Amino acid sequence: MSSKEEGLGTVVLHALALGKPVVATRAGGLPEMVPEPWLAPVGDADALARKVLAALDHPSPVPLPARFTASSMAAGVLAVYRSLV
Repeated sequence: MSSKEEGLGTVVLHALALGKPVVATRAGGLPEMVPEPWLAPVGDADALARKVLAALDHPSPVPLPARFTASSMAAGVLAVYRSLV
């Protein structure tokens, strides 16, 4: 994910849920779900390319962070709704 700005990056969550390796920039919410070794600085195409090549050579899928599972996210939304009533 080569974003310059990114709110959540649901495509990254989908890839992680499918057990696919993910490389991303340090934009927006991406560092919350992608481990540091697989992050590149925003706008640094060379660094991003090196991370992609490393992921292709040594794919090590990262598990989906627990707070981004469907049940955890649903519980969070429900908690917000309940706090408003």
